Amino acid sequence: MGANGLRTTSELADRSLIVGLRRGVLRVNGSGLGTLDLPEWARNLTFVKALRDKDGALWLGTSDYGLLHLHEGRWDNFSRADGLSGDNILDLFEDREGNVWVSTSRGLDQFRAVAAASQSDQNGPRGRSRSVLSARDGSLWTATTTGVYQQPSGSLGVWKLRRPLLSGVSSLFEDREGRIWAPSNVGVQYFDGEHFVDPAGIPSGPIDAIAEDTIGDLWFAHRELGLLHVRPNGKAAFTSQALVHPSGRVSTLAFDSASGTLWMGLWSGGLVSVREGRIASALSLPSENPQNSRVNHIRIESNGTLWVSSYSGLHRIANGQVDRLDIQSGLPCDRLLWSTVIEDSLWVAAQCGLIRIDRAELDGWAQAIRSKTPRKVRVQLLDHWDGVGQAIVESTIGYLVTSYNFTPKLTHSPDGRLWVVTGDSLVTVNPKRIPSNNLPPPVHVEEIVSDGKTYPTKAGMRLPPLPNDLAISYTGLSFVLPERIKFRYKLEGRDADWQDAENRRQAFYSDLAPGNYRFRVIAANASGTWNREGASLEFSVEPACWQTGSFRAACVAALALLFYSIHRLRLAQLSRRFDASLETRVKERTSIARELHDTLLQTFQGHVLRLQTALQLWPREDGRRILEEGIDQAAAAITEGRDAVQGLRTDASEGNDLGATVQALGRSLATDAEKSAIRFGVEVHGRTRGLHPVVRDDIVRIVGEALRNAFHHAAPGRVEVEIRFGEKDLRLRVVDDGKGMDHGVIQRGREGHFGLQGMRERSKLIGGKLTLWSRPDSGTEIELIVPGSRAYAVVSERAQATSSRLH
Repeated sequence: MGANGLRTTSELADRSLIVGLRRGVLRVNGSGLGTLDLPEWARNLTFVKALRDKDGALWLGTSDYGLLHLHEGRWDNFSRADGLSGDNILDLFEDREGNVWVSTSRGLDQFRAVAAASQSDQNGPRGRSRSVLSARDGSLWTATTTGVYQQPSGSLGVWKLRRPLLSGVSSLFEDREGRIWAPSNVGVQYFDGEHFVDPAGIPSGPIDAIAEDTIGDLWFAHRELGLLHVRPNGKAAFTSQALVHPSGRVSTLAFDSASGTLWMGLWSGGLVSVREGRIASALSLPSENPQNSRVNHIRIESNGTLWVSSYSGLHRIANGQVDRLDIQSGLPCDRLLWSTVIEDSLWVAAQCGLIRIDRAELDGWAQAIRSKTPRKVRVQLLDHWDGVGQAIVESTIGYLVTSYNFTPKLTHSPDGRLWVVTGDSLVTVNPKRIPSNNLPPPVHVEEIVSDGKTYPTKAGMRLPPLPNDLAISYTGLSFVLPERIKFRYKLEGRDADWQDAENRRQAFYSDLAPGNYRFRVIAANASGTWNREGASLEFSVEPACWQTGSFRAACVAALALLFYSIHRLRLAQLSRRFDASLETRVKERTSIARELHDTLLQTFQGHVLRLQTALQLWPREDGRRILEEGIDQAAAAITEGRDAVQGLRTDASEGNDLGATVQALGRSLATDAEKSAIRFGVEVHGRTRGLHPVVRDDIVRIVGEALRNAFHHAAPGRVEVEIRFGEKDLRLRVVDDGKGMDHGVIQRGREGHFGLQGMRERSKLIGGKLTLWSRPDSGTEIELIVPGSRAYAVVSERAQATSSRLH
């Protein structure tokens, strides 16, 4: 290479080899050796670094003259004057996401692809852009604070001044004849092919909007005079002055060719339709701030559906129904300026940037509205990070704020490019060349801080009890707009679903319960590509002493003991009440016995003595016989009375063998000749215990009634009684194999008989449970269960089970 010296090499998209020299750049390909066609001013520079990026663009670093960039045949130069950290290039590098890094003697610079390209003042229109229009002949028009500019068709980047700023900043409108109209605060002009001229018949004054109908008539919203109708022959007529007041000021016009309706958007946020020169209808758009809900643009589809861009969102009006698409529906902001459709996407110029919504999303949203199941739309936002600056909503000219709706704010040229006015700039976006980063960002959990103390992020980490302020820091790694990385996180064991954190890089929790947790976080880069695997961190929270299982078990045991004590206390209270009732019954029985002895029995005794005296004096044998029988019966009654008195006075120590008592009852019933064939037996289980006298008597009467029923009515072959002295209760069963009873008799008893009823009443009095089971020809079984606390006179020590059988 001689004195020039080899400095760097790279490759072009056509596989040509690029060689950087001290003076110039060589290009080597299959046809030989040549020089790279550099800008004239750069041909003698020293090129120290060369790089071809993944888009095929060539980057050349120079010594002391900055950076050169070649893409699609166009050269660009970046130096310190353009924001580069230094002009002496040291190195070039492209990372995996397509960022180009430039190391200079003064720092490090990053170059990344952006969606929007701004029109520079050097070659583009001067001043601050306010409106932009794509004409049918392929030319572009823009109105700025310095005048109206045209970019002729085929002259990319070449703008010509067509009207200096003589009569104020203007909007732009094209009629069917291809004339470009420029309405403004002072009047309206149109472009005749060479110059902007004043139209005949249109009074001067502020023109807020223009529209054209199907026959070529123009409609002007004159702020002072009303709605002006201008025919193609130039004849003008005012059709309505009803709108000449602040609340009816027009901000935009649109004509529906299908219905012949002229739609007027108002500054107040309403819509008015005009048909045949008269106001046909009016409606107000829903808004949270009616004082600032200006209608900015009305776009009418072929089916008559209106899409209205306003400061309160995007409104869809179809079949008389108004539906609003706003922040709650998925939009990034509500203040919308203009909309247009390219292929299957709706593009909306908004205060926050340029919004793209797929047609399928809009259709799904409209279907959800109709089915009463609202849903959010997914959108793509191009904002200042993508080269689309924030739009101004009140036009500013110098130090004067003017309330004028300069339109259009958005248009698209025949080549498919979008042109949008954002802030003070005019930018262009190629929808087919919007950069997209398909590499999911790596995610990392950085640290965990609990109550001000930082803990290492290692698996199985254990945190102290009762964390009141827990912060988990995480991040996503992407050099393409790291500010727009979005995160979602979920704390398994606490969160039921994923939490949207947007671009926040911390998760906060308070009052975590003891247990094991797993924190998961996922992230999406600026293009919406998600890393679904993400990162995770497992940790646990130690329990406080009162949160341990042993403490809880102790509390449960204490609570159970408390309930048991209350239960025992209640049982004791009931037992005392029962004992008191039994004592009352004993006293009543004693009183009855005393009265019987002192009154009735004494009377009977005296009567017997008198009868005996009469017997001795009676002469006839028949009379004596009858009298003797009466005396015997009276003596028997006295004996029975004395026995009853003795029974009423009997205490717990007298005749307390229940088995023997029942055995005697059964044998007495089996003494008749007819009953002697019945096999009878008593079986006793457990240690025989003393019974409370009143309870014992009721039990004996219940068993006696059961035995009498069996012997007298059941015609059994066998009758057995089983007595079981248990720890908790006393059980007696009377079983026979006789003819049984039907269900009605068991429930109600036999007519005129009260035996079963008496058995149930006595069982209830002593707190027992009486159960009867019987079926015709299947015998009968009667079971009596009495709690031990009520049956036994004294609850003795634990009885040793014994079994005996009495015959």
